[in-house]
Amino acid sequence: MSCCVVGDTPCDGRSGCTTETGNDGRSSGVVHSSELFYLDNTGSALPGIEQINAFARDMSANTVLFANPHTSPRCAEEIARARVSVLEQFNASPADYDVIFTSGTTAALKLVGECFPWTERSNLAFVHFPHNSALGIRAYATAAGASVSSHKTIDTLIESLCPKSTLTEVQGTHTLTSNSVPATSATLESTNNLAVLIAECNFSGERYDLQDINRLHSALPSFKVLLDAAAFVPHSKLDLSLYMADFVTLSFYKIFGYPTGLGALIVHKRASRLLKKKYFGGGTVSAALWDSPFVALRESIPESLEDGTPSFMSIAALRHGWRLINGASIEFGGNTVRGIEALDLHTHQLAMYLYDELSSLKHWNGSPVCVFAGRLSERDIHKQGPVVTFSVKQASGAFVGHQEVGRVCELNGVLLRTGCMCNPGACQNFLGLTSEQVLQNWKAGHVCWMDGVDLVQGRPTGAIRASFGWCSTKREADKLVSVIRSHFIEDKFPNPPATPPDLRLLLSPVPANELRVSAIYVYPIKSCAGFAVARWQCGSEGLLYDREWVIVGADNRPLIQKKLPSMCFIHTTISLENNLLRVEAPGMAPLIIPLSETDAVINESASSWLSSFLKCSCKFVRASVHTGNKEATAHNSANFLVISDESLRDLRSRLPEAALSTVHMRNFRPNIVISGGEPFQEDNWKTIKIGENLVLSHGGLCNRCTMTCIDPQTGTVYAEPLRTLATFRRINGGLMFGTLMNIQGPPSSVAIGDPIVLLP
Repeated sequence: MSCCVVGDTPCDGRSGCTTETGNDGRSSGVVHSSELFYLDNTGSALPGIEQINAFARDMSANTVLFANPHTSPRCAEEIARARVSVLEQFNASPADYDVIFTSGTTAALKLVGECFPWTERSNLAFVHFPHNSALGIRAYATAAGASVSSHKTIDTLIESLCPKSTLTEVQGTHTLTSNSVPATSATLESTNNLAVLIAECNFSGERYDLQDINRLHSALPSFKVLLDAAAFVPHSKLDLSLYMADFVTLSFYKIFGYPTGLGALIVHKRASRLLKKKYFGGGTVSAALWDSPFVALRESIPESLEDGTPSFMSIAALRHGWRLINGASIEFGGNTVRGIEALDLHTHQLAMYLYDELSSLKHWNGSPVCVFAGRLSERDIHKQGPVVTFSVKQASGAFVGHQEVGRVCELNGVLLRTGCMCNPGACQNFLGLTSEQVLQNWKAGHVCWMDGVDLVQGRPTGAIRASFGWCSTKREADKLVSVIRSHFIEDKFPNPPATPPDLRLLLSPVPANELRVSAIYVYPIKSCAGFAVARWQCGSEGLLYDREWVIVGADNRPLIQKKLPSMCFIHTTISLENNLLRVEAPGMAPLIIPLSETDAVINESASSWLSSFLKCSCKFVRASVHTGNKEATAHNSANFLVISDESLRDLRSRLPEAALSTVHMRNFRPNIVISGGEPFQEDNWKTIKIGENLVLSHGGLCNRCTMTCIDPQTGTVYAEPLRTLATFRRINGGLMFGTLMNIQGPPSSVAIGDPIVLLP
C-alpha cells in the first residue's frame, strides 16, 4: 500500500496508512485542535472541514429554503432523496427496504423493541455481545412474557431452539427468562421471534460473519433478524443485497461526525408490517378523531413510524457526509480502491500498526505492558475492525486501572475511551469476570461511567479502547504509544529503599528549627479564592470558617471550580474583629455577610448576587447547618491540606518553562504551607505537632484534579501541572500532591513561624 486520500487529504502509507499533510502530521481536512490526538472514532467520527462548509453554503444559499417538509415541497424532496442515498450506500433495493429516520441507533433499537408483536410464546435471542441499547429490548419482550436468551455464537442459538433438541441449556448459552412452553416446531412457526446480531463489537472491534444472517433465516424461518451495524458501517461495506437482515440500526455521526442526533432504522418490507406503534403523532396520522379513539396511520412505513416532524436540517446534511466518505481512495496491490473499502484498508492498517507498537512494549523483566481484547493477533480484516482495546499491567503482573490510564492520556492530549463501553458482555468476557463478581462490584459501589472505581480487589472493571476512523493518522497512534511508553513502562528492577520510609518516625523528634509554618490560607467559600493570614484559630474541623459556605446549584449540589472556572474570580476575606465575611468579584459591588447569620440558606440578596455573577441559578448556603444534599454539608475529606515549599519547588523544576508563570502554590489551595526539609517529606508524616498544642494526624495523600490547572488570575484552564505530575507522582492510581491531615485533641491556633515536630 502506498497512498490514501480522504477528500483532499493524502497519506504517506507508512506501516499503517496515514493521512498526514502538515508539519504536525495532522489530517488537514478534519475539524479538531492540533493539540489533540483523537482516538475514539467508534464513539463518534469527527466531521470534515469541507463537509461542514458545504452544508453551511447550502443553508445560506438564497435558492434553497429548508423548512418544515409539511410546508416545503423542496424539503420533502430532499428527505426522500436522503432515504434513497442511505439505501444506495448499503446496496439495498427500495423494493425491499425502507428507511426510517431516528435520533440514533438507540432510538432505532428502541423502536423495534416497543413495536415488535411480542407474545408469551415469542423468543428474543441475543447473539455475540450486544451493546446496552440492544439489551434494552428485552424489557419489552419480558413484559409480554417472552423468553430471552444470550448466545456467544449463532450455532448455540440454532442448537438451543432446534425442534429436535430437548436441551434446555447448551454450552455458550445463558437463558435469562423463560416461559413454561418449550420451543417446538409448532410454537416457533406460529410466533414472532427476534434475533439480535451485531456486525462488529463496539468494545473489542471483533467482527462477526454476516453470513450468520442467512444461516439463521434458513435454520429458523420464524426469526426476524435485527443487525446492530453502528460500529461496523463507519469503515466497512454492508451489502444488504447479500445479507438481508430484517432490521438494521445505525447512527450517522459515527460514520462522518455530522449531523449528530440522527440515525436510521433500515427495515425490510417483509418485516415492516410487524411493527405496530401504540403512540401516534404529527405526520404519522392519516386520519384521527379528537373525541373518540379512532385513528388511522399513514400507509407509508417511514411516515407511520416517524413521530412528528423529521430532523430535516440534519437530513439535508447527509449528502455531504456521504460525499466525504465515498471520496476516499487508496492504492493497494497496484490498484486504486475507493470509498468505504478504502477506509476499511486505511483504518485496519492503522489498528495493526498500533497493535504492533503496543505489543512490543515490555517491562524490565520481559513481561508485556499491554494485553489485548478481540482478534488483533489474527491480522484478518474480516475478523477484526480498526479498534485496539487493551489493559495495562505492571511488571509484577498487577493491573493498572483503566481510568488512571485514561486520565494520563487526556493530560497528554490523547482522547480515547475507557470503561466497558456500554457493552457488559464483551467487557465481562475480556476481563474474565463472572456475573457474580460483576454484581459484587456493583454492590461495592462500582457503576458504569467514570465513578473512580477502576480496580476492585486488584481486578479491573474496564479497559482502554483506541479506535480509528476516516480522519485518523499515524500521528495519533504514535502519540498513544509514546504516552504508554513514558508513563507505564517499568524499565529497571525496583531497588528497595536504603532506609524504611518511616525511619524518621522511629528517631527522636526533629529539631524545632528545621520545619516551620511559612503560610496559612483560609477558603471561606468552597471552590472560591481564599485569603492569607499570619495567625488563625482552629476549630474541631480545621481552620475556623474554612469551607464554611457553599454555593449550590438548582440541583442542590455544590458548584465547583473545575466545572465552573469563573468561581476563581470570587474573592473572600473575613474580619474577625467586625464579625463579617466580605465577598468580591469583578464588576460586582462587595457582598457583606455577618458571621452571626446562621440560617442554612443565606439571604436572597446573597444568592442573587452569586447567580448574577456566575450566570446560573444558585443559592448561598452555610454548610455547617445546611440540611439539604449531603455533598453540600460535607467538609473536605480531611481538616487540613498541608504542602511543603520544597515539594512545590521540586515540581516547578520539572515543569516546562511556559508553565512556570501559571503554576504556583495557590493552584493547590493548601491550608498550611511548610518550609524546610526535603521535597514530599509530608507524604510519610504520621503525626505532627505545630506550635505548642496543635496536633495533626495523617489522613492520606491528596489526589489532584483539573482544578489545579486553572490559572486563578485569568480562569484559563491549562494542561499543567497535572501533565507533569503524571510523570512522577502517580500513586495508587491518583496524581498526588499534598497531604491531608486531621486535627487531634483540642482545637488550638496556628501562626506563621510555628515550629513543626514529627511525632512517633
